[in-house]
Amino acid sequence: MSMKDKKIVPFPGTEMENKKSEKGWIKRILALLVRHPLYTVLIGVIIPVIIGVIGPFLGKNIGTTELTESYIMPYTYAQENYIANAPRRQNINVSGAQDGEIKTEDFYNEACALRAVFSCSKISMSQVTDSLLNVYSLEPYTYANVNYFAFAKENEVRFYAVNSGDGASEPAELSFSAKLCPEMDLAEEIAFTWTDLDAELSESSEVQETLEIKSESLGAGDGIQIYSFLLSDLALEQIESGKSIALHLDVKEQEEETSLILGWLSMYDGKVIVGTGGGDGDTDKYTYYVYVDVENGGDRKIPVNAVFNIQDHAAADTVIIPSRSCKMEYSMSYQVGEKELETERFISTIRVPRYKALGAHEVAFHMNEKDLDKYSYGSDKELHEKVKFDPTSLMADK
Repeated sequence: MSMKDKKIVPFPGTEMENKKSEKGWIKRILALLVRHPLYTVLIGVIIPVIIGVIGPFLGKNIGTTELTESYIMPYTYAQENYIANAPRRQNINVSGAQDGEIKTEDFYNEACALRAVFSCSKISMSQVTDSLLNVYSLEPYTYANVNYFAFAKENEVRFYAVNSGDGASEPAELSFSAKLCPEMDLAEEIAFTWTDLDAELSESSEVQETLEIKSESLGAGDGIQIYSFLLSDLALEQIESGKSIALHLDVKEQEEETSLILGWLSMYDGKVIVGTGGGDGDTDKYTYYVYVDVENGGDRKIPVNAVFNIQDHAAADTVIIPSRSCKMEYSMSYQVGEKELETERFISTIRVPRYKALGAHEVAFHMNEKDLDKYSYGSDKELHEKVKFDPTSLMADK
């Protein structure tokens, strides 16, 4: 048998046979559509309708929307737009709690923020149509926050204490000390006793390393001059030569001890000053604000009126601003379609100050300029309006 007499006979179901079969079906469908144009019109209408009806249904009902995480943080984290899907818990000081327990958070100043992180596995996005701050309990709270300052007036140095908190302070044991620095550099400090610093003590044969004072209690918003002294000739010589003298303060109140730098004594433009050196990914993020009037108590729900979309991932920050210092137990709930998503419960103590940022410093500066030994909260109306803290002012940052 010659080679040209041989024929390749395909077995049933082979690739060649399947291709012929597919071509036959396509030809028959095309012929049908040519003979009956109405079928073409019907198919052109029915298929888009099916896609239009089934598509949204699948987009809304296939997949889930979940609240994956929630935690509390300082309110500035929300305003400074920290990355929503990468919370740095090590910076938030969230105390540990077992599953099902209520977390107890650290203290927060002025306000705090609750962050809720969402995920959505649906084809289309989900939408949060409403949210509530659920306040379970609310207790008024008072605290003291004593700030210490040093000012110079000619050759006299004055120390002040101003309580920017909304509660009375406890008496404290204060220990002042001084160190000589070539410049305002703590690493280069050398010994400089209080006897070397204070003109009244400089002639004494007994060396006094520090100045020990017991401060009195301060009412909310009040200020007091703790101590004043004239600089010794030795101290003036040192700062006139370009050196600085660091003023240190150790505060002991009940069981707590704090070390502070009040500033550096130096000479500027022929005048003695106390300088303070420098100043003391793919996720949508939304920020909302809610004001809580503490006088209205707890066991209530406060509307936040948050409306936002969740596509893949989203985070919502709610800045909680109380009218005064308080301890509050609360959670947030979010309405997503027919489903309500609620965060875990938190307990936060929020300390609302009497004075805004740097307000206590302005009170001490005012006392120094006016030669006042004491200042009562609100006694100077013009100064009071300038330095008082208004909780609602935080909402203006949005």
